[in-house]
Amino acid sequence: MSRQSIVQWIIFNYLISNNDAHAKNISLIIIPKALQIAPWYDLFCVKAYLSESVMAMTINDQVKPGMLLNTEWSALAKLSGIPTRLMDEYIEAQAQNIEDHSLKIKDYPEFTNDER
Repeated sequence: MSRQSIVQWIIFNYLISNNDAHAKNISLIIIPKALQIAPWYDLFCVKAYLSESVMAMTINDQVKPGMLLNTEWSALAKLSGIPTRLMDEYIEAQAQNIEDHSLKIKDYPEFTNDER
């Protein structure tokens, strides 16, 4: 099982303001002689619907996703045993990926004007 996968899941949920992210939203797949993280699920921006909500999980006692500073991310890196430099790379890559995909999907007809 990859700690990097779990850390990336945490980063993604904070970046999209998925305030409902909690440990029960991580599943494992049993393969011969190993465990692996199942594909991510239950991913949505709760803040879009409940603007005052806070994260179900904290990073360094911070519960507001838009308020995380380098201090919180560094604390998560240390707790996870991941170099801070690598944490920064994960955050940058996730943020860019979210931006790229959101620009592509925002015009999907399934979204209302308010959701766009």
